[in-house]
Amino acid sequence: CGVVKSISGIDEARKIPGVDEIEIYVKPGDKTHELKSGADRIGHILVYSETREKALETAEDAAQKVKVEY
Repeated sequence: CGVVKSISGIDEARKIPGVDEIEIYVKPGDKTHELKSGADRIGHILVYSETREKALETAEDAAQKVKVEY
């Protein structure tokens, strides 16, 4: 939690095969809070794949590309 300074890597993450959607709900200057419920999330990544394991791998790859600096 803290104040968002910058967000990067979204376009790069969207280029990963299997990534269907990435949405970040915060912008620089927004204050974030400890994750206690779904309303505290700062975004989401949706992926698809032929297997659960591959979908989890794709989601992790995409999440690693997106950087939020506080």
